[in-house]
Amino acid sequence: MRVEVEDALFAPAHDLGLFELFGLGWEERHAILVDEQGPRWTAWIARVEQALPHVAAKLKQTIEDSLQLSTVQSSACASVRVVSGEASDWSDGQLALDAAIRLLRFPLRLLVENQRADFDFLLCVARPTEREWLREMWRRGWLEVQGAGGLGEIEACLQDLLASLSGTDGEPGDLVRVEVVRLRLWVMFDRDADPSDRSQPSTASRRVADLCNDSLFSRPWPLAHLQLARRTIESYLPGAALAAWVGERRGAERTRRQRALDALTRLRTDAPGAAFQYNMKRGFIGDRTRHAAPDDPLVASDIDPLFASASDAGHRGARHRIRAIKRPFESVFSHFGDAAFDSEFRRGPTTQPERKAIIQSIRDRI
Repeated sequence: MRVEVEDALFAPAHDLGLFELFGLGWEERHAILVDEQGPRWTAWIARVEQALPHVAAKLKQTIEDSLQLSTVQSSACASVRVVSGEASDWSDGQLALDAAIRLLRFPLRLLVENQRADFDFLLCVARPTEREWLREMWRRGWLEVQGAGGLGEIEACLQDLLASLSGTDGEPGDLVRVEVVRLRLWVMFDRDADPSDRSQPSTASRRVADLCNDSLFSRPWPLAHLQLARRTIESYLPGAALAAWVGERRGAERTRRQRALDALTRLRTDAPGAAFQYNMKRGFIGDRTRHAAPDDPLVASDIDPLFASASDAGHRGARHRIRAIKRPFESVFSHFGDAAFDSEFRRGPTTQPERKAIIQSIRDRI
């Protein structure tokens, strides 16, 4: 995060708070920027240098590191200004010292559906150097991953936060805490598929997207969020990873898995747009809306028009689900390399952000 410190704040009364603020810039966690020609800063740092030269040296190094960090931050980077006085204007990013410290101490929280699987997916999305950066942010505690447990729970979390922001939750609460939680949030969720038209996101996914774009989440910067362009994270599994999944079994189960993979591969070739929205976990059987036993055969009305090209016998293997894949993305980059994932990711759809842009959106909020 980019933090500009108002020159008027540099006074003896704020020494302890200022030391803590600068401490949050050590190791380039945040870019702490000052007016180095400002009269208050000049007098303050001279006083610290006289009394505590080793501390002054550390503060100056923090300023130097922060200037370097600010040169690589994007124009979309979250920015606040620390101002003198007790009042904070959260919607404008003008924060009193105590409020700014609370905000900057708080880790960025990635709100996802499944804590482990979704973070593994993000590690795959990240390029090798970005992947190590993500891991390092997590190891240092500057980034946390919260698995909500599904789209419905993400929606509930966002609704609760909006109620707290609007004061309609009936709780007195702590406004600073609520604002900190709001501004230290990044959200990722499945596109899913509408049962009446699988080419469209599900109603639940659209509701979450609408919540993320709510005006209460828009200032001083919009809530960063990623609605997957494909149905689920499993929709991005490269063929090499799925082939390895097939090879984990022998006999009839291996044959079943191979048929499912063959059908999916052909679907990806013949109708990639449909393949992006294929139910990887439950197959066509899992998508049918009529009441039927699991072993009942599929009928034409069970298959969404999106998958019309997959209704011939050659694609019927896609009725089998690609199931029982445990933490599939954990091994994608380690076993198959970045190229395998990149090749699959680049197939689209065109509405999805580039890999670099996705990780940059996290960097902009750290």
